[in-house]
Amino acid sequence: MKSALLLLLLYRAVRRLRRLLWCALFAVAACGQGPTWHQDIAPIVERSCSGCHDFDAVSATRQATQIAEMVASGRMPPWLPDDSLPYSNDPRPTAAERALIQSWARDPEVGTPRPRVLQAAGELFEGEPDALGDRDEIRCFLLRPRPGFFSGYRWTGAGAHHFEATVVTAAGAAQAEAKGGARGWDCADAQDFSVKTGLISTNPAVPYRYPAGYGVELAPGDALVLYAHLTPQADRSPRRFGIALKYGDRGQSVVQHGWNGPSEVPCPPALAGQPQCQREWARSRALLGVGLPTPEEQVARCGPQTFEPSADGRSMTVRSKCRSALPPGRWRALGVRAHMHLAGLSATVSSGGRTLLRIPRWDYRYEDTYAPVELIELGPDATIECTWAADSRYHTFELGRDGEMCVGSLVLGGIP
Repeated sequence: MKSALLLLLLYRAVRRLRRLLWCALFAVAACGQGPTWHQDIAPIVERSCSGCHDFDAVSATRQATQIAEMVASGRMPPWLPDDSLPYSNDPRPTAAERALIQSWARDPEVGTPRPRVLQAAGELFEGEPDALGDRDEIRCFLLRPRPGFFSGYRWTGAGAHHFEATVVTAAGAAQAEAKGGARGWDCADAQDFSVKTGLISTNPAVPYRYPAGYGVELAPGDALVLYAHLTPQADRSPRRFGIALKYGDRGQSVVQHGWNGPSEVPCPPALAGQPQCQREWARSRALLGVGLPTPEEQVARCGPQTFEPSADGRSMTVRSKCRSALPPGRWRALGVRAHMHLAGLSATVSSGGRTLLRIPRWDYRYEDTYAPVELIELGPDATIECTWAADSRYHTFELGRDGEMCVGSLVLGGIP
């Protein structure tokens, strides 16, 4: 790596010398120093890209054109919400930063190295090594962090689509220990632990921080039950799954609220006779354990779905809506999340007449929890709305990606 960097710096120095000679000979006014990787571009990349990409001076310079194209097109960094609200964890570069990247990519100078300022990752807590299977799997692990108040966290462990966690009492920890503890266990079924609160699912690659004054309290005896949706990987070697906690000054404890709506997605009418378009076929393959609501229970609670087939019956849009009462009290939304699977088209979460999150073009790969900048007081309830595009197989409610879900989640912060 050092030799490659030296060669790159030498190459850039020769180009710079040729450029200066050109300026001296022809008095070209526009020959000043342009943006460089270390001084101008690296800080943008560290904030907006480092959750998923590990660029350095060599790799970034080699891929400068591709980086500029992806940023200019809006494909990177991925961002699903529309502009209904500003969010504090929006990673997208500003217009000025995008222009700076474009300018740098035309003549990608490295510049003078600078110390990289890294955010503390927090204290790491992990389960025992676990091998990934060849299909979607829901695994849980018992973690025992030290007591304290934490204001942020980051999931660890490649090979998971998303994580969640619950804070359990000592009694809940004993129940989880009996199921498998740190070794992990299959937890596709609903868990009946003594739960105090939850940690909302976020992008596994990006740290999540509560606003100032908010966080989660771990009392002596409390533990975490980590819920990991694991996806098939080519590499079958065992790996660890866990969480890094950022401890801080005590503040107000948050409350997690989640609910789900009906999520049956039949085939379009023109394909209804195919074997894979039968509800029984889908249910027989579903990743679904005991204790989770049935599709009939979801409809009874939320109301029926709507089905809008095309005139020729070859396509169909499916819509679902579900309202959930919030806990008593006055609340603001610290985080908002929607969750669907591969057939999802769009999702909207709202409360008190305000749209908290609207995702017009759903992409299962990039979902996250979004933190509104505004102090929005929520109404007494919240609503999740989902739409799907019917395809060539029947999707029923289940935890695996081949099925579907319509989940709304809120991180609630109390308002005095």
